[in-house]
Amino acid sequence: MTAAAARKDYQNPELKEDLVKALEKRGGIIKGKSIEKIECPVCGEKKGYSYKENPFAIYCNRRDKCKAITRMEELEPDLFSNFVERYPPTEENPNASVEAYLSSRRLQLNQLNYQQQTWIEYEKNQMAVGKKFGDVKQLRFDVIGLRTARGYD
Repeated sequence: MTAAAARKDYQNPELKEDLVKALEKRGGIIKGKSIEKIECPVCGEKKGYSYKENPFAIYCNRRDKCKAITRMEELEPDLFSNFVERYPPTEENPNASVEAYLSSRRLQLNQLNYQQQTWIEYEKNQMAVGKKFGDVKQLRFDVIGLRTARGYD
């Protein structure tokens, strides 16, 4: 998927809004479609920038010195986890947690066959997204708890 396609198909406006706020807290100033004067996490200079519609990284504009690209997931991990708490399932959208999780990974929801599931593990309710392969196999990607993929029959 190209960067332009990822921007176009990104479907989680709440996460984007939270990322823009996080960039503003780092000194960013919104100018049109971009966010400028963000402090670069690598060199500390206020030469970083990002994009309002795609705020997933800070790009350092010090071309001759730094050139760092820092992913927001590294800087703000809480915004990319705890999907069940941040986007709880509702009667209107029982897949809200899973849709937020998949969207945060820039996956196109309309091209996936998924379902939200809950099970008890280690005496805690666990939430996962399930993807069916054929009639039987299913791969579960944990939404909270362990960040691993496991296969089940």
